[in-house]
Amino acid sequence: MRSTPITNPAPTFTLNYERAAVERIITESGGQPYLIQLICSEAVDQLNHELFDLNRERELRITLADVESVLDVDFFQQGSVYFDGVWKQTADWLAVQPLLRTLAQRDVPWTESDLRTANLYDDEALTWAERHDVLRRVDGGWSFCVPLMRRFVGERRSS
Repeated sequence: MRSTPITNPAPTFTLNYERAAVERIITESGGQPYLIQLICSEAVDQLNHELFDLNRERELRITLADVESVLDVDFFQQGSVYFDGVWKQTADWLAVQPLLRTLAQRDVPWTESDLRTANLYDDEALTWAERHDVLRRVDGGWSFCVPLMRRFVGERRSS
C-alpha cells in the first residue's frame, strides 16, 4: 500500500492499516482532514485500549472492523465541531435543511426529477450546498460530499 498521511503521519510511526480500513476512512470522511484525523485518532485509541488496558493480544494493525466500530453514535459527539458547524451554516438558508434531510434518506444520489417530485428542488439551495462542500453532483444527481454528514443529518436531524 502506498504511504499516505493516514498510514505514515510521521517518519517514526509504525502502526499498520488494512487497505480496506484506509479506503473506508477516506470514503466516509469525504477526504475532510478533520474527520480523517478524528477517525484515525479514535481507532488508535481503541487499539491502545485493547492492547494496554484490556491486555488483549492482537496485531498492531488498524482493521476495517476497527474503523467501523468507531463510526458509531459517539463518533458524531466526538466530531460535533464539524457536524454541528456544518449544520449551523445551513440554517441561514431556509431551503437547505429540508433538502438535506430528504437527501439523507437514501445512499444513492437524488436526481433533479426526484427532488422536483418531492417539491424540494431549489437551484439556489443546491448551489449553496455545492459551493460549501455539503453536496456534490454525481451520476446525474445530488449526493453528500461526506457520507458521515449524510448519516449525521439522517440520524440526528430527522425531526
